[in-house]
Amino acid sequence: MTFVSVFEIIARSGYENDIVTRAAEMSALFKERFGSLGSRLHRTADGRFFAYAAWPDRKTWESRSAAAQVAPAIFQKFDRAVEMTKIIFEADDISFSNLEKIPEDLVF
Repeated sequence: MTFVSVFEIIARSGYENDIVTRAAEMSALFKERFGSLGSRLHRTADGRFFAYAAWPDRKTWESRSAAAQVAPAIFQKFDRAVEMTKIIFEADDISFSNLEKIPEDLVF
């Protein structure tokens, strides 16, 4: 089973260019230390950011709550750049997928 979370990241004014760097740092932390399967960040034509992250299961996703104590500097930088993170949806079940492998150039 795979758990996914999809969310919108709203940048603070003047920090829009920092979001990619901060999201990549956060993703690396979650992947290396907390078992995330990885994430993606997308920027829409009107400048909004949407991300999704995959986890082996909900329990592993919930373990990420300890990350702020493990790497406070990463969280402080992220918090400076982000006005709000809004969860769009979370899901435990994949009803259909035809993805076989995500090309490396699409993964960060």
